[in-house]
Amino acid sequence: MDTQKKVLLVEKDNAIWHFVQSVLKKDVYDLDFVDNARDAIIKIQNNPKDLILFDCNSLGVNMSEFISLIKNSTDNMPGIIAITKNINDDIDYTQPTVNDLITKPLNSTELQYRINRVFDRRNMIDLLNKDRADSEALLQISKAVSSTLSSKEIFYIIVKEVATLIDATRCSIFRVTHDKKFAQVIASHDTPDIHLEIMIDNYPEVKKALETREMVIVQYILSDPLMKDVQENVKTIKDNAIVVIPIILKDNVIGTLFLRSVRDNKFFSERELKFLKVVAHIAANALDNAFLYENLESTRLQLVQSERIRALGELATGVAHNFNNLLSGILGHTQMLLSKSLDTATS
Repeated sequence: MDTQKKVLLVEKDNAIWHFVQSVLKKDVYDLDFVDNARDAIIKIQNNPKDLILFDCNSLGVNMSEFISLIKNSTDNMPGIIAITKNINDDIDYTQPTVNDLITKPLNSTELQYRINRVFDRRNMIDLLNKDRADSEALLQISKAVSSTLSSKEIFYIIVKEVATLIDATRCSIFRVTHDKKFAQVIASHDTPDIHLEIMIDNYPEVKKALETREMVIVQYILSDPLMKDVQENVKTIKDNAIVVIPIILKDNVIGTLFLRSVRDNKFFSERELKFLKVVAHIAANALDNAFLYENLESTRLQLVQSERIRALGELATGVAHNFNNLLSGILGHTQMLLSKSLDTATS
């Protein structure tokens, strides 16, 4: 897994190049060098950086213009540390995008400390933003569960929110049969009206989640031993990672939350896995409500059917009664006519 931080140093002084290179460990930092702002922007466009270290006197442009060029060259703004010999009024080091400032001559301890501090701050902000996104997604899911009785709509909102937040290429909810041999795909974020039944044996990751009642994580589909029996089926898909979370209701595994994603040298994070567990719990409650609604609807239909049968019975009884009354009259008149005919014949 690639954990190297990509750092770009913009500096004309070769001595400083070598000094920074000696301080930043190769296994932690992927360090690159340029000696002017134009080449720096080309580097950033071709290979986005996590941190830019620049000597204010090496840019060839003023600092504000350089930072503006960086903003326009990348979607994710890197950390910024300015290097200067003297702090003066001609350069504005207080810009919000400048995370820190180092003065020459450089000190190895201070350099490492300030770089670590920038990354720590950025990590904290990143976590806060992700936590906020998690909370917003959970809020939308909770609103859906409480605002509609349509289980189809609820499950679609759940998988759609998860797919957006985790950047999944496929997010689905499976509802398993009692014998655990088949599952119905009751929701998929890319197919709102999905109607599909799958064999559990064709999904070893789902089968394991159902059997162990634990989350199953496949970081690399083509190399994980769990997937060896289905290699032919999965080798053509572009996804390389899977997460399956069992949906447990009242101590019974009733389904799974299934997620496939493209992971470029990056494992599922603890934050992502924690979020998925919470969603699976919400899905369990939603399924419980769906079962209850289905039972109520089935009971209602049975009652309606019973009421219809009772009404038909009453109608049939009424019709038979009226028919008997009519038939009695007809029979009475017929008997009278027959009596008259017999009297005429005998006389």
